[in-house]
Amino acid sequence: MKVLFCSAAGAGNIGDDAILEGLVRCFRTHVHDVEIGALSFCPLRTREHVALDHCWEVGRLGSVEAFRWASHVVLGGGSLITDTQGVDFPIGYFCDLIDLAIKHEKPVSMLAVGSSDLRDIRAKKLTAKYITKFVDVITLRSVDDQYNITKIGIPLSRSHVTADAAFCLYKPKKELPQLSLSKIGINVVSEHRDHVCEFVSSMKKALKLIQAESPELVFEGILSEVRKEPWADFGVTEEVLSECLGNKGQVYDRYLLPQEFCEFLSQFRLVITMRAHIFLFCAMMGVPCVGIGREAKVKYLMEMLDVPEELNLESDTSEIEAVVRVALANPRRYTAKAERVEELMGQAFTNAAIWHRNIHGYTLKVSFVQKMRSCLRWSFRRKPLGLISWRATELLHSILPFCFTRSVLNE
Repeated sequence: MKVLFCSAAGAGNIGDDAILEGLVRCFRTHVHDVEIGALSFCPLRTREHVALDHCWEVGRLGSVEAFRWASHVVLGGGSLITDTQGVDFPIGYFCDLIDLAIKHEKPVSMLAVGSSDLRDIRAKKLTAKYITKFVDVITLRSVDDQYNITKIGIPLSRSHVTADAAFCLYKPKKELPQLSLSKIGINVVSEHRDHVCEFVSSMKKALKLIQAESPELVFEGILSEVRKEPWADFGVTEEVLSECLGNKGQVYDRYLLPQEFCEFLSQFRLVITMRAHIFLFCAMMGVPCVGIGREAKVKYLMEMLDVPEELNLESDTSEIEAVVRVALANPRRYTAKAERVEELMGQAFTNAAIWHRNIHGYTLKVSFVQKMRSCLRWSFRRKPLGLISWRATELLHSILPFCFTRSVLNE
């Protein structure tokens, strides 16, 4: 069996890298006699921390070669069935990968994924055309994610609730880490949400008030999304820190491997974050963390880990200041319970077992018309004229074998 993982690994998001590492770890545990490959935006980086047999770079040639190699394709994890950041990514990108799987007749699954209530008409159409029709097994991070996908036509019989695959990286500790007495980690996210601006303004004022009364505190920016795009974390986190007294907006923006990032977080007295995976990493390391309920997955993690949700994007300066002061005075209240983390780790490891139980022996059935459409789409859609001859060769290479074998495949 040859399993190909397709995710956003290697693009600069430490959470996405942790998900891939976690999924591979649980496959190595539960699925025997398996070769594991992955598509990555940076194969060199991905190979550093993930136990892969093969790794290809995301791109036309790399993706085609990887799909030819694989016997099964796994998409995920992460928030894949969502249009909160637009249609092109993630839904458009992963539907393209499903389309490529159709072309090569590879069974497709989605593991440890998140979802949202789709609002865009194009996103709904893509989901119905590809995910609802061709994805055989779907595991989801929460019951809410499962409810969301039933609203777009995916039957409950094909979905299973597990947990975020990053929990597979958890290693129980006998004692809590030695936390810094002065360092406070700050993480804020923009992602094109206009209503973040008011919260950022309130947070700057709150942190300034806290530091004025406690000058020994040092605020430092932490990023699990290290790309410096306008929608990412760097610019807005730097903006928040620039207002703190005696702080020139210091943001630690160097990429770290998931395990290194967890160790890095263990030096902070308290972390305040909008990112679900920073909250998750803090929970695994026993670091007190105030989560800001910017989206459903952050709120769900706080609920499952029994950490109070007291801040959201509507919180004003006085609320932010009060919560941070309580967290500094009573850090155990904002530290995840180890037994809850272990419970979620156990659920995360079931991703591979559920997949193996449901996918074993499954063969993707594709009509000849669907095959032709997929091959034509991948051969000529949005291609420069200079590549048409190569694409025509690729088209013939894909269709001719199918013409001679389709009667057998459809039996």
